[in-house]
Amino acid sequence: MSKHAMSALFVAGLLAGAALSPALAAPEMLPDDVIPLHYNLSIVPDAAAMTWQGKVVIAIMVRRPTTDVVLNAEKLVFDRVALDGMRNATTSLDTNLGRATFHFAAPVVPGLHILSIAYHGDIGRETLGFFAMDYQTAAGAQRTLATNFEPASARKFLPCWDEPARKATFTLAVDVPSDRTAVSNMPVLNVDQVSPGTKRVHFATTPRMSTYLLFLGIGDFERIHRVVDGVDVGVVVKRGDTAKGADALDEASRLLHYYDDYFGYHYPLPKLDLIAAPGEIEGSSMENWGAIFCSQDDLLYDPAKSTEGDRRGVFVVVSHEMSHQWFGDLVTMAWWDNLWLNEGFARWMQTYAADALHPEWKTGLRAQYIFDRGKQADAEPSTHPVLQEITTAAQALQAFDSITYDKGAAVITMLNAYIGADNFREGVRRYMKAHAFGNAIDTDLWSIMQTVAKKPILEIEHDFTRQEGLPLVCLSLPSAGVHLAEMRFFADARSGPQGAAQQWTIPLSLAAHGEPVEQILLKDTATLPLHLRCSSMQGRRLMHAFSTSNRRLSRSCPRCRTLPPWISSA
Repeated sequence: MSKHAMSALFVAGLLAGAALSPALAAPEMLPDDVIPLHYNLSIVPDAAAMTWQGKVVIAIMVRRPTTDVVLNAEKLVFDRVALDGMRNATTSLDTNLGRATFHFAAPVVPGLHILSIAYHGDIGRETLGFFAMDYQTAAGAQRTLATNFEPASARKFLPCWDEPARKATFTLAVDVPSDRTAVSNMPVLNVDQVSPGTKRVHFATTPRMSTYLLFLGIGDFERIHRVVDGVDVGVVVKRGDTAKGADALDEASRLLHYYDDYFGYHYPLPKLDLIAAPGEIEGSSMENWGAIFCSQDDLLYDPAKSTEGDRRGVFVVVSHEMSHQWFGDLVTMAWWDNLWLNEGFARWMQTYAADALHPEWKTGLRAQYIFDRGKQADAEPSTHPVLQEITTAAQALQAFDSITYDKGAAVITMLNAYIGADNFREGVRRYMKAHAFGNAIDTDLWSIMQTVAKKPILEIEHDFTRQEGLPLVCLSLPSAGVHLAEMRFFADARSGPQGAAQQWTIPLSLAAHGEPVEQILLKDTATLPLHLRCSSMQGRRLMHAFSTSNRRLSRSCPRCRTLPPWISSA
């Protein structure tokens, strides 16, 4: 919290947002007449030619008769599309929306069907979609192939329903050179030798999950691992870097046990890998379920060269992405307007877990810059609500910003303090159990928190996330007590918008010097009969008087020469 005692003004709470914004526009979602249930995907990459052949067999549920099956596809070439092994489709593409329409001559009747698609595409260089990363070694040039999909690049790898709420299970098989290693979300089920120099790697079937969490990596990898709480935890690196992955493995092992307990839900996959890219990737790191993919500098720690700050940085990345394995992967936002629910929570948890597992780092104090960064962005005219309007995949890509991450984390930090750490954790545990393997919106979480805390959490959370800006609380000390009033804070007061004043419901904690803390909810203004006292050396309890004319404390109390800490953030 930032406060300015001399002017009796302070920035209250952590951040806020209150008056509800107008109804959000409907997002451009796919039709809901066809639902994917399972993808059986086979990939044959040619790393030298930078191309691949794909075949996907999708079990779909048709809910209403339709002649068109509409799904997402981008930069893919379709060779054949068939339904139930017999009916061929004609294909049309919408490059603006990243969609393909498969048209059948007669309506497809409701029920379970099998959609088979043969297609091919090019391996890219940008680190979204399916791409190649080249690097040099003493043995010569090496090439890694990998995927990176969030928010909407899975459609560049396979035709699919590329929306977070269209969850399905996935089975993946890939042909790779015999001397390469393939990594995906699930463990290897079996390996077939298809030619003297090529093997086919089959992975186990995933749980129900969103398309953007699917992962495939192929390269000259080595893996170090250990079993934690029945889960095979590993760090996957390019050959020769295993020593640099040891610290990440240690931290991941501790974090898995910690998160199993915190979330009250045992990590549901049989393995969890952290994979180091041979370079930098878009977004820096990605929480693919069971296969977290990171830029190498975010995951590798060289004891001979790296600093203690580098070690803390590895922990921050690992703790952030591992928290997503529950908050984002197990339970996923229903649409990208609730991205803050994923990223704000993970940003908060990376600090919360560090304070629990490495109290000597004092990460909570060091992380104050996170909140300051969010506040700074929110005090500018260019800000937006935490819960922002997102209608397209392109807009979703732009939503990964300081408001979503840092202001979102600040809101969650404040609510955790207001609800209480034990009740907050209980709310998270109930939320995980209620929505596991499904999708949710912010109200689903905070309504559970309200039930647990028996406080108006929904009102506060809505105020904080559905309007832009943060509040400034003005404090004055009339004879009646303490008067509080709120207004919006701007980095430059001249940039403030004209129109109706904004209001927030702000949880605050107040305390007289040496007295118990009292929690209140501030709505617009409040005058509180709070006596600000302290004990003199003679044991007398004297009233503090604040003079607004000379802006200093009354000399009636010999012990006090500065303003005492009357008010602190919840």
